[in-house]
Amino acid sequence: MTFSLNDRKSIIMIIVLSLMVYVPYIFSFNNMDSERNYWSGDSWWYMQIVESMVQNGDLDMSNNIPASIHVNQDQLALSSQGYLAPKHGIFFPLVSIPFYLLFGDAGYPLFNLLLTIGILIVMYLIIRVFFDEFISLSTTLIYAFTSVIFLYSYDYLSDLWSVLLILLGVNLILRRKYYTASIFLALAVFAKITNVIWIIPIYAFIGINLWKEHKRQFGILAQKVFRITLIFSIMITPVLASNYLIYGSPFTTGYQRIVSYSSNGSIVLLAHTNDFNKPFFHGLFTLLFSQKKGMLWDNYILIFAVLGMVFSHQIKQTSMIILLLIIILLQIIFFSKYDYTLATEFGNRFLYLSIALSSVFTANFINILRKRLIYNPKIAH
Repeated sequence: MTFSLNDRKSIIMIIVLSLMVYVPYIFSFNNMDSERNYWSGDSWWYMQIVESMVQNGDLDMSNNIPASIHVNQDQLALSSQGYLAPKHGIFFPLVSIPFYLLFGDAGYPLFNLLLTIGILIVMYLIIRVFFDEFISLSTTLIYAFTSVIFLYSYDYLSDLWSVLLILLGVNLILRRKYYTASIFLALAVFAKITNVIWIIPIYAFIGINLWKEHKRQFGILAQKVFRITLIFSIMITPVLASNYLIYGSPFTTGYQRIVSYSSNGSIVLLAHTNDFNKPFFHGLFTLLFSQKKGMLWDNYILIFAVLGMVFSHQIKQTSMIILLLIIILLQIIFFSKYDYTLATEFGNRFLYLSIALSSVFTANFINILRKRLIYNPKIAH
């Protein structure tokens, strides 16, 4: 992947302007203010995983979290060996360890800030597949400061690591770098198991493209499919191995062995797979329009994205646009059924990926406006 001089300048501008806005925003909060701090929600539990690995060298959370805190919280899982293990994935805490070792507790929001800026850079690169530097930079900056991306620039949010990996994979796939993309997509599953749902249409897209390119060259087609499958299989091994070692099966996660307690104090195992019971249309309305954490309430820019979708037929790369729409649609359908859609702190984190990908359609709308309002032979076609 090569970058033009203007692309490099745009990326530098994204970094500089983001720091100019995000750093004062972060320091505007009193970390002891219970109404707004970086360890609220699930963040505190991820921090305990980091500290357990660093201080104790294990994942036995009972060493770090007293029973008075975790009882009735449903935030821990039962390992196959019988100790209290993390319910949440361990990949995000694992990559956070260097920041914790270097900066202590300040390493958590610092890592979060770097992930936010990384997401913005990859968003810019994805938009650049479709539009020029000006449209890509303008759209990225709009999202940086007017969407949930801004709200979560101060936090310690596992979703950012997950979204960054998926976006890296999508960016590489749109640029036909299928082998490298498979590395990031497999790691994205390690970061958050639900990512496997969005990865299915991504690999369908790869398969269709490979068939179109090599349908008369079966040997080359088979070779590329084998390499992609091999890379993904190798890179998915850590999540399968960690699941086996902690929970007893490669295909069992902490979300399927959540520890709860009955009235007599005995352990009852719960599973998040049983938490998708909302009537679809009620859940959809809540997900999109709830004044508490609805997708549109913290992301007014999505109005432009919807208009950009209406005119998406004007984008030449039709198959790529269809892929992005499918990923967004799948996320919305999936979380519309989730019972705890509003279990999010400062904005709808569940649809963070969809919000980031919607930037392509917002860019389309901005590009259409530019064509209509400013005549320029270079962009008027």
